[in-house]
Amino acid sequence: MDADKGGFKGRYTLEIDTSMKSVNDVITKPVSWYNSVIDTIEQLCGITDYIVEYSDSTIPYDLDFSAGTSAYEILRELVDLKVNWEMFFDINGVLRIQSIPNLYEDTVVLNSDIITPLVISESNNDSFSNVRNITEIWGMSIDVSYYTENCETISNGYKAVFSDLIFTDEKNISNNTILAIKVDDTNIKQPYITVAANYIDADTQTKKETSLEPIPICTSSGNDIEANLFKKDISYCFKYYKGKFYYLGQFQVHGMCIETEKNPTNDEKELNREKYNCENIYYSVEPNSPYCIEKIGKRIQVLSGDDYENIYSDELAVERAKLENWKKTRRQETITLQMIDIPWIDVNCKIEYKSYVNGETHQYIIKNISSVTSDGTMTVELMRFYPLYILDAKCYDSVIELEEYMNKLKSTYKYDIQGVNNLNKLLEDGTKEIYDAENTEDIKTILTSYKNKMDSVEKIKF
Repeated sequence: MDADKGGFKGRYTLEIDTSMKSVNDVITKPVSWYNSVIDTIEQLCGITDYIVEYSDSTIPYDLDFSAGTSAYEILRELVDLKVNWEMFFDINGVLRIQSIPNLYEDTVVLNSDIITPLVISESNNDSFSNVRNITEIWGMSIDVSYYTENCETISNGYKAVFSDLIFTDEKNISNNTILAIKVDDTNIKQPYITVAANYIDADTQTKKETSLEPIPICTSSGNDIEANLFKKDISYCFKYYKGKFYYLGQFQVHGMCIETEKNPTNDEKELNREKYNCENIYYSVEPNSPYCIEKIGKRIQVLSGDDYENIYSDELAVERAKLENWKKTRRQETITLQMIDIPWIDVNCKIEYKSYVNGETHQYIIKNISSVTSDGTMTVELMRFYPLYILDAKCYDSVIELEEYMNKLKSTYKYDIQGVNNLNKLLEDGTKEIYDAENTEDIKTILTSYKNKMDSVEKIKF
């Protein structure tokens, strides 16, 4: 396989039944998502002209397809595992699989200086009736292999004793085994589980009890477990795979996202946990949002069944709730432009446009294009761009603030060439640090620090 086209070495990740053109015994974690997509395109679809954006993610759960499943259905399910990705054939017949822009720093293909002079007319299409600012996701009902209430908190986490679990001959747990444990206390950061159970003695063929070495727990995406995630006397499910326990959630996967104009208090969070009977609520804090619960009331959508039943952990349920909430708020704010035709532009490109109606400049995603070749015009539907992740919005606003601060200094004081270069370099370094920040408090600290550094750049004295 051509390395430039995303090739890989080693055994294929899919087992191919060439007579049936289907997949048997399919993909198990942690198989590469990217390699699996390439396999499906080349081995099942027989497509040679394709462009797949690289991703280092893995297949998050087992995918099973019956004999006769079409290649398109398999490829579609793989693509749907990714949040905010698309699959289509372009005008040249090339299959493209790629992410849709969802960050402020994603490329703007045309700015307002180019777009605005080409616009003939503009109309607003906001649809507030479809807005939802609370999304509740019901995912998979977890089928547990073994359950115990015999749990003891120890120095590095928990010790759980299972009466009906039989270890393998190597005194280990089989991959993909799901254990449910009723914990007796809250957890420390990065906890372990010490599993005690039975094994069959090779000499006497009798059951004997033993304990395994402590096994680390991580989130379903492989990240560290934070302290106090698990609550006393609550049962949680953990999937064992290759030396780690992956935390899935309780028996019923459940997650929510609520858009609000401010961070709720602890009392407000507790009320929401009780009201919705959900421990996994993400608050999308948008002070300037016209769609938050404080401004238009609580508009909830509850999503379950179908594809949602494939969501196998609380962590993924929350991520999906963020996406669906984002769709039902941000994707309702659209405008339609009639403009001079730009033949090479495509849907899901990001542009910048200054409105003729209100004079405001914003970023937009192109959602639909209709061209009229006879008069060289096209009608374009634009969706107001908002980032999928709130932290990214804070980063973007802070970078703009730092840039404006630098420009204000340049217009107020005189600098030599070295001084100007120093300011530009501080803007570049500050931008990188801001986008690397992990929370809003770090962003504030970084912004203040770089403003102070800019203030200290030597000015020309008169």
